[in-house]
Amino acid sequence: MNYLEMCNEVLVRMREIEIAPEQGVLSRDLDPQQKMVLKLVNDARNFVMRAHTWNAFRTVWILDLAHGVNRYNLRGGTEQSTVSFIRYDDGPLLQEVNMHEISSRPSQQGRPRWFAPGWVNLGDASPIVVPPSEFNESEYGAWFSRYGQENEVIRPTNEKCVQIEVWPVPDNSYGGTGDVYKYAEAQFGLGQWGQRGSQLFAYGYTQPPLLYADEDLMIVPDDPVMHFALAYAISERGEAGGATAQQGFALAKQYLSDAISWDVNNSRAEYIWEAV
Repeated sequence: MNYLEMCNEVLVRMREIEIAPEQGVLSRDLDPQQKMVLKLVNDARNFVMRAHTWNAFRTVWILDLAHGVNRYNLRGGTEQSTVSFIRYDDGPLLQEVNMHEISSRPSQQGRPRWFAPGWVNLGDASPIVVPPSEFNESEYGAWFSRYGQENEVIRPTNEKCVQIEVWPVPDNSYGGTGDVYKYAEAQFGLGQWGQRGSQLFAYGYTQPPLLYADEDLMIVPDDPVMHFALAYAISERGEAGGATAQQGFALAKQYLSDAISWDVNNSRAEYIWEAV
């Protein structure tokens, strides 16, 4: 379900006027209730996203190592994204240390063997003009919204993302671009990526930015998002069709619990713990 459809699902249950498709969520003519629902749907989606490491958010970032570049921004998600492990394209794993450990090490070039995750605010971003025929999701990333003028790609301002620092600093044997490419793990292949041993594969879970345009997808299960957004709305206005906020949140929590159970069922081995 996309952003517009989800907002209308909530508005219908509140017995409010839906947002017309020709109007859209970016319209300046929305009434106060519709504007509030836009915010509540994003609030509910953020809550559901951060309640569990959803399989749909499994991500692989490809770090194209470049000489002298030791910091790489994992763009396409927020600072809430997580990295599980990083390995070279030819197999060896990097050891994770904290940022203080990396900072305390002397400046040295070589083959990176350690990494430390952090996050960075990339600041305000201006619209970037890209013809629609040339738009490539893997190149520009999910943090772009294909809205604005016909040939503009708008990126929300104040983009925050996870930043990876590696040590030692890549030496002159690495001739990459220093770019980072993002792929959903389900769409990622293990083909050849340039010279062997010159790219890092970072595996983790992305946290997409806020919904912005009509066609932005929920990705997480729809039912928990819709019921949490409705519960927030009931809490704000007192009731909706006789239902109380307590009833709304109880139902939403049940939908969330069921959704997490089904998602865990698809990756059961990751939730088996053994004493060592």
